Formats: sequence, C-alpha cells, structure tokens
Amino acid sequence: AWSAVRELPWSTTESLAVLLISLAVAATLIAIQFPFFFRLGYSRARPITLVSAALIVGVVVLSGLGAARVDLPDTSLMAAAGLSAAAGLAALPASVAISTRIYSRKDL
Repeated sequence: AWSAVRELPWSTTESLAVLLISLAVAATLIAIQFPFFFRLGYSRARPITLVSAALIVGVVVLSGLGAARVDLPDTSLMAAAGLSAAAGLAALPASVAISTRIYSRKDL
C-alpha cells in the first residue's frame, strides 16, 4: 500500500523493514505494559497502558509527518530495522524480570 501511494514499485526490503519496525513498536508496548498490569491489575492499569500506547503511536506518527523520503541503501535500511526490532525484543526479558519480581511480592 505504501508503494502504491508513492507510485513506486513494491519492494520486499521496505516491506520487511516495516514489519521489523512494527515488531519493535509492539514489543516495546508490551514491555512497558506488563509491569503495570502485574503491579496494579488489569482494571487500574488499563488507562496507563493506553497512555503509553498513545505516546508511542504519537511519536511514530509525528516522526513520519515531516519526514522527507529517506533513500537509504537496502543494507542500511535493514540494519536500522533489525536493530530496532532487536532493541524492542531485548526489552521483553527485562519487563518479564520486573513483572516477576512485582508479582512474587503479592500476597495471593
């Protein structure tokens, strides 16, 4: 769809980069939200998690609004997308460790 809007041929490299960056955003959102869910419970944590999602989506949208087309070589584009996905996925174990520590203190 993005290529059709820009009237350019479809690129598998750009599609994979978008997929990797989407994975990074989703993993970051989950990593932020898990500790809140375990600390406050679903009902009380829901507004906080919606705010975190809105902030991240806002940053992504605002970063793309004024941006001109960046013509990165395919290797640079994939490296940047891969690094962002790796960073997002690396946040998950830290979030799980924090959530486990929080949940272990709860008196069930």
